[in-house]
Order: sequence, then C-alpha cells, then structure tokens
Amino acid sequence: MAKKEQLFRDYYAANIRFLDPELVDRLKSIEPHSLTLMGTAYGPSILMKGLLLHSLDDPRGEAREFISGYRLEPGTLTIVLGLGLGYHIFELYSQLGTRGKIVVIEESLSIFKMALELQNLITILTAKNIELIVGLNKEEVIGRLRVTIGLDKIGQVKVIAYPPSFQLSPEYYGYLRRTIEGGLEARLANLTTQALYGEMWLRNILLNLAQIINHPPVDALYGKFSGKPAIIISAGPSLDKNIKCLNMAKGRALLMSVDTALRPMLSKGIKPDLIVSVDPQEVKYAHIEGLKTKGMHLVADGIASFLVFASFEGKKLIAGHGHPLMNWIYSYLEFGELKTEPLRTGGSVATAAFDLARKIGTDPIILVGQDLSFPIIDQFHAGDVAFLGERHDKLNKSNAFLTKDIFGRDVFTTRRLVSCQRWFEEEVRHTQAKCINATEGGILKQGFIQMDLDEAIRTYCKVEIDIEGFLSQAQDYYPRVDRVGLRRGMEDMRDELIFLRGLCQEAIEAIDSGDNKLDRINREINDLGVTRLIKETIEGILWQSSKDTNIKSFYKQVSEMSNRMERLVEEVVREL
Repeated sequence: MAKKEQLFRDYYAANIRFLDPELVDRLKSIEPHSLTLMGTAYGPSILMKGLLLHSLDDPRGEAREFISGYRLEPGTLTIVLGLGLGYHIFELYSQLGTRGKIVVIEESLSIFKMALELQNLITILTAKNIELIVGLNKEEVIGRLRVTIGLDKIGQVKVIAYPPSFQLSPEYYGYLRRTIEGGLEARLANLTTQALYGEMWLRNILLNLAQIINHPPVDALYGKFSGKPAIIISAGPSLDKNIKCLNMAKGRALLMSVDTALRPMLSKGIKPDLIVSVDPQEVKYAHIEGLKTKGMHLVADGIASFLVFASFEGKKLIAGHGHPLMNWIYSYLEFGELKTEPLRTGGSVATAAFDLARKIGTDPIILVGQDLSFPIIDQFHAGDVAFLGERHDKLNKSNAFLTKDIFGRDVFTTRRLVSCQRWFEEEVRHTQAKCINATEGGILKQGFIQMDLDEAIRTYCKVEIDIEGFLSQAQDYYPRVDRVGLRRGMEDMRDELIFLRGLCQEAIEAIDSGDNKLDRINREINDLGVTRLIKETIEGILWQSSKDTNIKSFYKQVSEMSNRMERLVEEVVREL
C-alpha cells in the first residue's frame, strides 16, 4: 500500500486550530498503530480489526445512500454514533444545513486523529450546529447529552448509529443507544405526565399535608421483611385466572395489592396486607370507594388523591417519590434515627410496589397480574376493576399496538406499558432478591423467572409469618413536627407565589410591548425558592408551551397556576 503522504494530503495542522486545546493535548500521545490506511482516488478509508470503515469504491456515494435512509425534519437534533472519517457527517450536514443540530459521538481517539489527518474537517469543526464528543467514557457522554438536549428538543431527537463504528464497539455504542433512546422515552413520558398532573401533584400534597405530618413514613418498614416472600398483585387481565390461588399465600407471604387490584381481591374474599397508591387522579378513588378497609395498611404517596387518604379506614404509611415539595415538607419533620429514602417509580403503581418490596427486604418478589398488555382490545384489566370512564378506554385503544407475550401469542400493548416493562427489566438487573413473574401471561420477560402462581406459592410460601407484627413496627415512627417553622415556611411560600404571579404578568407585558426584560425576569423566577418546589409543574407547562411555540402562553399558565396554589396555601396556613 502506498504511503499516506503520497496519496493524501495531511490536514491535521489545519484542523486542530479549531479544536479545544485540552483535546489537542490528549491527541498528542495517540499513535493509531491498530489502523491501516486504505484508499483510492475516490478518498481514504480505514481498516481496523479487519473491518473497513468506508467503501473503497465510492465512500461519498455510500454516505449519501446511508443518510438518505433517514427522514430528518427541520429542527431535528440528530445524534450520530460513530464519526469514522466523517463522510456521512458531511452528507448529513449538506441535507440539514443549519435547520437542525448534529451531535457526533466517537469513542476512539485513534480514529478521530486519523480523520483529522486525512480529511479537511474544518466545515464540521466550525459549524455552530455541530457538536463533537470524542474519547469520553459512556457516563461522560450521557452527562454531556443531558446538557445538550433541552426541553424543546426532547421529542425531536433522532439517533443514527453508523454501522461500522457500531460493529467495532458494540458494547459502547449499544449502551449509548439504549440509554439515549430509553432515557428520552422516559423523559418524554415524565414531561407528558408533568404537563398533565404537575399541578394536581402540588394540590394533593397540600391537601394531604395533615396526613403526611400525622402518620409514619413507610421508610420505617425498610429491611423489616428481610428474606420473607412478597406477592405484588396488579390488576392485569390475567389476574382473573389465578386470583383464587392467593388464598393459599395468606399469612405465608406479604400480599401487596396495587389500589386497582383491591376490589377484585376483596370480591374473592382475599384481604391484602398492604395497599399501594401513588396516582394523583381523583377518579382513582373509585378503586376503594365503598370498600371496607379496616385492618389493612395503606402505603400512599403524598401526591396520591386526597380522597384515597381521607376515605381509607385502616392504618396509613406515607411514601414519597422525591417530589421537591414533599422533600421540603420532610425538612420540618423529625423521625429520630430513621433515614428516609423515596420510592423509585417507573410510570405505574406496580413499579412503586416493586421498589417498596425491595426496600423492605422481601425475597422472593412474586408478581401477579402484571400483564403490561391485554389480549383483546377491550379487556384492559381484571374483570372486577372499577370502571374509570370512557376517556381511559379510548386512550388505551388509540395507542394500542400488537406485540408477542411470553408464550409467543399476539397481544396488545401501549408505549406507556412498554416503558413500564423496560423499567422492570432494567431494575431487576439491580435487584438482589429472586424475582418471579407468576402472571402466567403478559410481556414481562427478561430477568424474571417464569412460574405458575400455584407453583410459586407451594415453593416459596411455606412458613407462617407474623405479618401484622412486622407491619406494626412502623407505628413507632410517628414524626415530630416543627409546626412553627412549617407555618412560617408556608407563609413564605404564599408570598413568593404572589411575587411569581407578578413576574409572569410583567413578562407578558414585556412580550406585548417588545421590551427586552425577559432574561432579567427569568433570572428572578429561577432565584425564587418556590420555583424549586414547583419546578416539575413549571417544566410540564414549559414543555407544553414549547410544542405550541407560544412563550406568552407559558407565563400566562404559570401565573394562573400560582394564583390557584396561593389560595390553597392560604387555606393550609389557616389550618396549621
């Protein structure tokens, strides 16, 4: 093979003038011994580990064909996994121009240095809408992307994996693709949830304040059920066929029912030990309305419907999922030596129950009714689940698509349910307890032992357990409340909500008049203590407004929300 300088120019000195000096220093010690230069008059290529990064016949034509397979709308944030010698990046830039942002991730400093030597990359290096992330580990890349992907881009991200790069480093680029796509899906789901329920969370926490400060935290149970079996009962369609088996486990396993499964269980004469509720919607009250719950224990998040809290007759334990307002309230509560840690959730009450089962130490953790799918388009849940209205059913139908269950049969699911599936299958990898899926159907597969419920109970639920005795230990941890400090904090919150409303009105007037005040107003909004407490609600409003490209609507909605919260806080202050 001819030497490089005989066939190709060396662009290295010209290119590095546009690199960060720190990166240039890192490149100095790089000697790409494992790379073999290949090429013809059509352009250079690289052979690495027996793999050719670009075609020898027509690398530019190959790049055009590769990029043409992607439909990229204006405004798209395109993340490219693998730089190679940059042919596909030039082609991508020629198509998008400045109408979208491009982020290029290259693991290998050797490949990057060779690209700097062989190609004139100045156009790529100087383009304001192209960001290069080179030679960083996976966690550092994800950290950079968190900064790059703003709220306005969450739903406009496209990940393109360059095949030769992916083949060279499947673990690195595979991890990044899974993490980026999974993270974006989760973030999009979170923002959608924040937009729908953000204000409802605030309202419920404030309405539940008396419950929060007058009942023990569920953290008091952490570790108390070490090595004891738990069965998490969800209300998927499969629950109908094996619910009667649960009678055999009563007193031999901790029966943890999600709120939606409570009515089906009681209708079969089965009384769960714990009921878990985290949903803020008032319609969820239908799941327990009219039921006799005395003698049971409720684990409810502070964001849960205040009607659920108010109507439950049994003992109550408070859970938190880390909402800033809940954390703020907890700063005025004293639990002695007890350390509080919020539950992790993945988009459903069952995910919260699973994390609770881990934290209290149960082993094994057995799932029942966790279909995350439905066999026919009109059967979303077990037969005795309270009907939640036409909107719920229409929502499931409009988003349903076909997939395969654990037996290879066609079932319907939704993106939200698949997101929960991914959460379970990721979390089980980090769970020490044996995890058994005794649903006998559905789509939950990876990491779980598949077993019939009858067999799981006969195998793991053999010994009598003093469940009530374990649960009663939480009653030793009623919080001591700094009522004076809490009242003053609430008064400050009310005053800042009034100020926030005024800033929003000022922003609306500035937009109407064309005054250049928004940067100053936004800084003042961000500096308010109350902004940090309601940030999830504000993010939801901002994301919704960014989709409509109506920034004035954002300030108007925040102003209206602040007004409603101000009145509610005033009521809470009077009751304190």
